[in-house]
Amino acid sequence: MLISYGPERLAFETLWTRQRYDLLTDFLAGVPVDWRFFLKHRVFEAVERQAPDPRPVADEMAALFAGLKIRYGL
Repeated sequence: MLISYGPERLAFETLWTRQRYDLLTDFLAGVPVDWRFFLKHRVFEAVERQAPDPRPVADEMAALFAGLKIRYGL
């Protein structure tokens, strides 16, 4: 028997790969604890609304993280 989590889950996991989660985890580990929940949600929002990016995921996420640090003075 094949188990399928459905197209929504597949779409989510296509966007949120292990690499992207690892980068998010590293970013959050480097910010103050009281900012982590807030920033995690800003990252999810930004990734989900952005157009496909031709840059490598690491470069794309680094730019996103840098922008958030500047925006929120971290």
